[in-house]
Amino acid sequence: MKKLLLFFLLLSLACTSDDPEIEILGEWQLVEVLADPGDGSGKFKSVDSNKRITFFED
Repeated sequence: MKKLLLFFLLLSLACTSDDPEIEILGEWQLVEVLADPGDGSGKFKSVDSNKRITFFED
């Protein structure tokens, strides 16, 4: 029983959330689009565009 308790204690200490948060905040410019006919064989194609999108914190 002590070994099982020790195992779960060590397991809970080993499980931490050290993953960095990936943020997409800021301004992004469209540079490629995915042209996919619906069967999964799509390819990314470059675009000549000045379109931008801004992601805010709220």
